[in-house]
Amino acid sequence: MCFSDMGDYLKIDDLGNVYGVPFDLLGNKTKAIKKIKQKKKRLMIQGEDSADWETEDFEFELYNKLDALQTVMPIMGMEKPRQIEVTGKDGGPINVHNQTKVEDLTDGELFDIIMAGRASRERALEKKKVSKKPA
Repeated sequence: MCFSDMGDYLKIDDLGNVYGVPFDLLGNKTKAIKKIKQKKKRLMIQGEDSADWETEDFEFELYNKLDALQTVMPIMGMEKPRQIEVTGKDGGPINVHNQTKVEDLTDGELFDIIMAGRASRERALEKKKVSKKPA
């Protein structure tokens, strides 16, 4: 679809008449066709030189190349790079803690870490209880 060309579907003879290429000669190119419309008109002229005319209007539309390209480009990794900004809570900075070895901590520091963890867990459990209470 991205590389479809109207010239693949139409032929123009020496007199300037435009013809559609038969479908069996198009192969996979038929997948780029979005819509086909065909109208036949029959005209009769009465009189001495009565004549019978039949005309056929043939119209088709291909899928939009730009839309197809915009869909395919990200899949193929061909889109322009995007900048993504990551922030912490309420737009603030993200807190990054240094990795400290447990062996390097004093007993008091270990105790503070354990107590902070316990308090955090208790707050989370309390929030869970409050959210489960029926209204």
